[in-house]
Amino acid sequence: MKYLLVWIALVCYSFFFAPGEEKDLVLQSLFNGNWANVDPFVLMIFSFLGLFPMIFLFILYQENSTRLPKWPFAFGAFFLGAFSLLPYFFLKDRFSEKHSGKQTVWPRNTLLLTLLLLLFFLILVSGIGGSLSRYQEAFMQSKLVSVMTIDFLVLVWLSADRLLTRKASFCITPYLSFIPVVGPIVVLLSTKKDVK
Repeated sequence: MKYLLVWIALVCYSFFFAPGEEKDLVLQSLFNGNWANVDPFVLMIFSFLGLFPMIFLFILYQENSTRLPKWPFAFGAFFLGAFSLLPYFFLKDRFSEKHSGKQTVWPRNTLLLTLLLLLFFLILVSGIGGSLSRYQEAFMQSKLVSVMTIDFLVLVWLSADRLLTRKASFCITPYLSFIPVVGPIVVLLSTKKDVK
């Protein structure tokens, strides 16, 4: 039920409460390729929203399977973020589990390490020169920035919520998953078994 309530709150915020001027200059700059006109912190959060769906691919496919297909929600997350993932987690408990037998082994850790390196590259490229005051201005002036910021915070909470039950190894605590983006990757690297 909590996932449904958060989804409703996210939708209501996006359509009725998110601040922003009629002419969204940040949105125009991003889609016109004028990234120099966008604050680096805005670019960094925007980039993180592209990484989170890949993190959730690992989270989804490590969890026990249900008769509810995962791929539409995982694919939708690349475009809609938490708007796509929250309905899955709300619905999955309402479908009976299925047992698909032995799972295919794939280079999970290699992909996660690659994702971690990509994350640090994005922080170096996008995060340098950012200003919290300019980000706050962009939040109030651009509906895109205000919605993507709340979406980012929901994804941080959602990833931590799904990983807190994991039994991590190598002295890694699942509470690290509250650290945006990098935390979930570290926790996933330290866990192996499927969970509910």
